[in-house]
Amino acid sequence: MKTIPMIFNQEMVQALVDGRKTVTRRPVEAWRLPVKCTYQDESRPAERTYMSNANNHRRWGFGVFGETPEAAMENYNGEYSSCAPYNKGDLIWVRETLEINCYLDAFYLVDNEVLDLENRDWQYREPEYIGKIPSIHMPRWASRLTLRVTNVRCERIHQMTKMDAIDEGFDLSNLLGFPRLWFRDVWNSLYSNWDENPWVWVIEFEVIKSNVDEVTK
Repeated sequence: MKTIPMIFNQEMVQALVDGRKTVTRRPVEAWRLPVKCTYQDESRPAERTYMSNANNHRRWGFGVFGETPEAAMENYNGEYSSCAPYNKGDLIWVRETLEINCYLDAFYLVDNEVLDLENRDWQYREPEYIGKIPSIHMPRWASRLTLRVTNVRCERIHQMTKMDAIDEGFDLSNLLGFPRLWFRDVWNSLYSNWDENPWVWVIEFEVIKSNVDEVTK
């Protein structure tokens, strides 16, 4: 079991708090994307036409193969699932934006829940700092949401359905909304590559409203 920090924007944090979000999609690492193999002879079988680096360790690294890019990446949904960066049972601790007001009170920006700083030997930038604390700088002890991974799979992002987009945290109160288009716009705001149909990790989880270190005790 691994514990992994992960950044979520305010909209997605709110979805986690509300219980609307049970899955997240993250890009497959560039070094892992399938490439066509080039051989000097034709003796290699067709199922080794494409390769994905399953492990890029300089000494112990190895690849997984397939006749097509899809076949190569399908290895992560079967025999080589343990090579994915996220696995069932892993714990993800959510990083979200904080803020400190003029009274030096700290709170979670998404819902103004007060963050207890009592007996914490911690500060951001300086003792009298006032303003936002970006999610990337949120300390582990301040995280209040832990995601226990229940399933991971690798697929193309265009494979997602309307229901998949709803599970990503689409707000059902917006009756005129189109969840898949909403997700496309959110994805493009972060990665600008929806039209390229990139490979993604689909990470399903249960939300635990507790700090990750409390969960692992």
